[in-house]
Amino acid sequence: MLRVSLIGPGDIDFHFYELLKFPKKKFQSELEKIAKVLAESNVEIEFCPDKGISFELAKEYKKQGGKKVIASVPQDDSIWNKTFRTLSKNKS
Repeated sequence: MLRVSLIGPGDIDFHFYELLKFPKKKFQSELEKIAKVLAESNVEIEFCPDKGISFELAKEYKKQGGKKVIASVPQDDSIWNKTFRTLSKNKS
């Protein structure tokens, strides 16, 4: 199976809305389109989580029927480790 690594800015508000003047509705629409293509392509995605575009895309990918998300989280990162333990318990 092909694996796609996601890399992107962490601060969506700053990078997309303030700096690039990207409309919020268009941003969400484009995010959904990208996630749909990834899900339909039967790829798995991998990312280093933050509160940015990679995390939002990973969530949308799962909503669109994507199969596998791999998050590379440092062991000493207490915030994200707790978040992903909770998400993995709730996976379908």
